[in-house]
Amino acid sequence: MPATMISAPLRTIVLPSLHRSVRFEGNQNVATIGAVVGLVLAIASTLMADPPAKDVAKLRELSVSYTNLADERWQAGDAAEARSLLEQAVRIDTELWQAAPESELAQRDLSISTERLGDVLRQINELPGARKLYEQSRDLRQRLVNRQPKPDRQSQRDLSISLERLGVVRRQIGDLPAAEADLQAALRLRKQILNVDQTNASAKRELSVTIVLLGDVQMQSGKLDAARSLYEQALRLDRELWEASRTDSTAARDLSISYEKLGDVNLRLAETTNRREHAAKAREYFQQSVKLRDAVVAASGKSTAARQDLALALNRVGEASLKLEDLAAARQAFELALLVREELVKSHPPSRMAQRDLIRSHEKLGRLCLQLEFTDRARENFQQALKLAESIRKESDDIESQADWAGVAGYLGTAEMQAEDFAAAARWVEQGIAVLERLPTDGSSPSTFRYRDWLARQREQLARCRQAERGLRELDFVATTAATDPKRAAELLRIRARDQSRRMVPADSAVSLRQAMDRVRATDQIPFARWLALAANAVGGPPEKLNPPDVIERRKYVELTIELLREVRKSPEGKDALQRLANEADFAALRSDPGFQNLLKASP
Repeated sequence: MPATMISAPLRTIVLPSLHRSVRFEGNQNVATIGAVVGLVLAIASTLMADPPAKDVAKLRELSVSYTNLADERWQAGDAAEARSLLEQAVRIDTELWQAAPESELAQRDLSISTERLGDVLRQINELPGARKLYEQSRDLRQRLVNRQPKPDRQSQRDLSISLERLGVVRRQIGDLPAAEADLQAALRLRKQILNVDQTNASAKRELSVTIVLLGDVQMQSGKLDAARSLYEQALRLDRELWEASRTDSTAARDLSISYEKLGDVNLRLAETTNRREHAAKAREYFQQSVKLRDAVVAASGKSTAARQDLALALNRVGEASLKLEDLAAARQAFELALLVREELVKSHPPSRMAQRDLIRSHEKLGRLCLQLEFTDRARENFQQALKLAESIRKESDDIESQADWAGVAGYLGTAEMQAEDFAAAARWVEQGIAVLERLPTDGSSPSTFRYRDWLARQREQLARCRQAERGLRELDFVATTAATDPKRAAELLRIRARDQSRRMVPADSAVSLRQAMDRVRATDQIPFARWLALAANAVGGPPEKLNPPDVIERRKYVELTIELLREVRKSPEGKDALQRLANEADFAALRSDPGFQNLLKASP
């Protein structure tokens, strides 16, 4: 059949149907999407082969095909193909507009494809390019508004969207005054649209979105009270919409976002003012967000996006609980978020985003377990995170996946340091450093400064591992360190004392030692002397059972302790301080020592 005979039905019936098919299959099967995409492009190419080649309707249909297919490619995770398709759509729409510069339809089509391409660039972090495209889209839409004696709602709405997009990308770049100006202009348009029809739910929702975005700019500018006021305005609008239709998942999600934003600003206020009530209020808002997002998950048939939102809200509850020092609640929230993300990875073909989110959850819970001194559990979390990071690296060994792996290796090193297995800690940290040293530090990556900071911290961590290993072997090294860094030397002596106590002292003595460690801070001579005394007490057990090497080592600890306590004795309160120390279990190894007894009796 000649192409001219099939073009019309292809254009008017088959092609739109296939577009709808792609949208339907988009949430079902990525392979099906690819097959339909190929078919649509083949049909579009057939249409373009029909004369006349410059048929405006056919060109526009082809542009629409490219734009729609780019949306599906993006949903399938193929950013490169989405970008390529949109670039072709922009070229076609530009050609059509240049051929008919007075055509409002051509101008609007170009503004749409330009904006979509900007969205893709923004998502892949090419922010300057995205800003330029958004500016072009805004200019096109501003011309359309200016040409109309009384701009219609659609033109105003289109312009408000461009201004919003531009405000968002400028905020991401860091140009906050320009971002605020763009969003204020969008806000004025949103209010004008709503004033025409006060009952319009869509207009009310879009106004709420703009208010939230403006609040984000105020947050980033450090204007927390202004941000809170804006978020409260958005909350009122979103609550009205939700109460009007409690079965509307979109309204529930919007309301949950407003609660979350108010939680974020209160958490920031808690950090800046150190007032507990702000953290408590933040947690209340986050808990409201969790309730709504849990309901959305149930109503949506456990959609991926809804569960991702729920995990984020649970993590926010955990963060607020940490600020309130409610570690049990924080752990519960982080564990629930972890379970949600584990389900996401298991119940779908494992997307990279879902895997990376799960890595973050394991890291978050692992860090909390370190804080709780659940070292074994922390190590398990980090090991799970490392498996995921290794899996991602095998599929795509790019900068992002390398950074993920290096970060988890660093956390594993921290866990081993807490377990005081410094050799294992050093191995993990060294591997993390080796990866970080290969990442860009020349400004070519937006994360350059973050990588530099990680590298500096892991190098410092490795140095501490090496110092600890040496401190376990060499008392002379510890004593030398005391002259320049007493706090670090005391830490090394604590490590040494704990290691010796684990190997040589009965369990009840180790418990006593642990309690001492919890209450002592190495900030002056007395705590430093206490660590020395603990080390002396840990060597070998009861004095009558010591072998000759243990006697010599214990004597070193005792002599260093007495040397420090002589300095303490010189102060006006020194004698009373020594009498108190003599009665402490920590100093049991010194009580029978003649030098210590003479020190207690001597005059200041």
